Amino acid sequence: MNDVNRRNFFAELIGTFIFVGTIITVINTDESTMNFLKIGLALMVSIIFLGPISGGAFNPVVSMMLFINNKIDFNRMCSQILGQFVGLLVAVTVYTNLTSKGKVEAVQK
Repeated sequence: MNDVNRRNFFAELIGTFIFVGTIITVINTDESTMNFLKIGLALMVSIIFLGPISGGAFNPVVSMMLFINNKIDFNRMCSQILGQFVGLLVAVTVYTNLTSKGKVEAVQK
C-alpha cells in the first residue's frame, strides 16, 4: 500500500468512525431532539477535515460510484472501502464496550 492509499485508508477509517459512531449513539439514546442535526454535523465535520485527504466518501457505494465514473482508481477505491469497513467495526466495538448495553440495538418506538 503506497502513501496515498494509506492516507485514504486512515482518513476513511476516522471519518466513518465519527459518522457511524454518531449514528449508533443517536439511535440508541432516549433523547430524540435534533438528531438529524447531530448526524449532519458529524458528517459535515468529517467531510471538512478529512475530505481533502480522501475525498470524503465515508460510504462504500460512494467509493464504487467514484470508481465507475473514473474519478478514482481501483487501488484507491479498495483502500477507501477497507478503511470504511474497519471504521464501522471500530465504531461498533467502541460503542459496545463503552455502554452498559453490551450490544447495539435500535430504539423501539
